[in-house]
Amino acid sequence: MMLSSTLSASTIYIGDDATYGQNLPFGTGSSNDRADSIRSLTYIYSDNSYTASKDESIKIDEVNLVSHFGGNLTPFVAKYDGGALIAGSSYELITTGDTLAVAANSLLNLAFTVSGINPIINLLAGETIVAGLYQDERIVMIDLSSPTPDPTGDWIHTGNVIPATSGQSFSAAGNAEYFFRNTHYRYNIGLSAVDVPEPTALAMMTFGLAMLMLFGSGSLGAMTRIRK
Repeated sequence: MMLSSTLSASTIYIGDDATYGQNLPFGTGSSNDRADSIRSLTYIYSDNSYTASKDESIKIDEVNLVSHFGGNLTPFVAKYDGGALIAGSSYELITTGDTLAVAANSLLNLAFTVSGINPIINLLAGETIVAGLYQDERIVMIDLSSPTPDPTGDWIHTGNVIPATSGQSFSAAGNAEYFFRNTHYRYNIGLSAVDVPEPTALAMMTFGLAMLMLFGSGSLGAMTRIRK
């Protein structure tokens, strides 16, 4: 089910367990809370997306997850272009985060960074973004006891198939892909709005700076002449 959120001044979350934010349920490694049986995989979560209501800039702040085993995890954000939610070709890479070294059996609240900096992405009105990850081990816990089936499925692929550069689509359908129904990954990505001055405010700021430079330089010249 493709859900949409409205971005406000506070952080919102996208991903399978977006509703929990940083407070993801901590599993125990039991039959109902364990990592996936596939060791190396790429996963895109169609649930709990974000759709821009206007042209806007978004900062990608954080990655939250519950780990079972330790390993390396690479978070990413992709744009949903329409089409079947289970098809990799329906998604276009926007940005890939720095790879994170993940400890085992932990609730982790980590920064989403690219070369150490929180990335800012620009969205047009109506564009939808989703969360994803690549993990090289059985890292992220899954909840197998979810009472609500997902009728649409997400997209999962064995191995690391994150495109090499932003703007590229993921592998098309027909590869090693799977429906994941009735399960939730303990994972989400946090976003926040970037404040951009309104055109009127920006014009006033520019005018004020120009006046300061004009009269400020004149006053400084007068002071200099007096001191001479």
